[in-house]
Amino acid sequence: MRTRKIQLSLVTFFLLSQAGALLNPLLSVAQSCSGSIQTVTYDTVLSGSGSQSYSLPLPQYYSSQGYTLLGASVEAYLTTTATITFQNNSGATASFNARIARGDEVDFNGSYLTDGSANYSVPHTNLIDGASKTYGPSAIFNNVNIINYSIGTSDPQLNDFQGVGTLNLSYTSATFINNVPLGVVPSTTASDNIALSVTYTFCNPIILASNIITFTANRRDEATVALNWIVVNEKAGRRYDIEVSADGKQFVYYASQLSRTSPGEASYIYDYALRPEDRGKLYFRLKQVEQDGTASWSEIRVVDLNRAEGPGGFIVYPNPPSDHINLIFPSTGQNWQVDILAADGRLVQRTHYSNVTTARMDFQGRLAAGAYFVRATDPQSAASHSASFVVR
Repeated sequence: MRTRKIQLSLVTFFLLSQAGALLNPLLSVAQSCSGSIQTVTYDTVLSGSGSQSYSLPLPQYYSSQGYTLLGASVEAYLTTTATITFQNNSGATASFNARIARGDEVDFNGSYLTDGSANYSVPHTNLIDGASKTYGPSAIFNNVNIINYSIGTSDPQLNDFQGVGTLNLSYTSATFINNVPLGVVPSTTASDNIALSVTYTFCNPIILASNIITFTANRRDEATVALNWIVVNEKAGRRYDIEVSADGKQFVYYASQLSRTSPGEASYIYDYALRPEDRGKLYFRLKQVEQDGTASWSEIRVVDLNRAEGPGGFIVYPNPPSDHINLIFPSTGQNWQVDILAADGRLVQRTHYSNVTTARMDFQGRLAAGAYFVRATDPQSAASHSASFVVR
């Protein structure tokens, strides 16, 4: 696996609810946090066959600001397309219900950490002697949560997740065919996409500003990130410092916005101009400074500058999306037919655009979890471009 496939993402802060006390092993520790409970997630996509081993150069948890690590979790979502063939050499008619079984395992520091399984039922098959039957290619697993593991402060192994290096994690996938009669020879080819992530939960002693009720950061175009925030109980003399980070840990000052003089609710918009050195993901937060100099902070928002980009400069974002995707088309045309395709090739949605270089594509309905492909076709030249996204 190439390290360039690693993507870093900072998940929005969350507060652990009292209702989940019995289900969340981190809650008792979290209640001792005098600041805010936050998470940071590092993720990567593994691509390969249905039976393969991978090394995962994901980073250990590191904080230079005195944050306390409360727990770590490892998750993997599996999407697999497979073709399976049965050849009957038994000397008699064979009737069976085969299953494709999946058993994946994660090892840490050379030892077993956790595993997960999934199953897919192949259609009932009848084969006379000497006959063969092929199924697929078809999506046998679609965004299946095959790995789900958590560790808290009560386990000494949590210490191994902390440091300045990388985790010694390995991932092994294994695909099996079960319930096949003697004399029937199965063969299969599989293509995997495994979205694997490590999430760290930690205590941040920074005090969050309770009056900032909304803060968003969204890529507006190739040159600008739009920052929007709404506050209640606004006060004259406040200052909002916009801070930006390349890693979600070390933030630097970018610009300031003075508060409005009128009390009550206030809404602000600020455009962050992307710089040539901005790459990967950018992290934004607001520092709210009162007249007496006391400060509090907003939650952190992340903008992925990489996004899903296909050959020819066709860009789709955000990824994963919620109810829409934004499109940036190649400069080779202005009229486009855009298709969203499911992992099995089924057409989900088609939209036409005229005289545009960018567009917003609203989903016509709620998309099921899984991998999707976006294909943009220039009707005049018949040239097409593609990218992909994943719905969680």
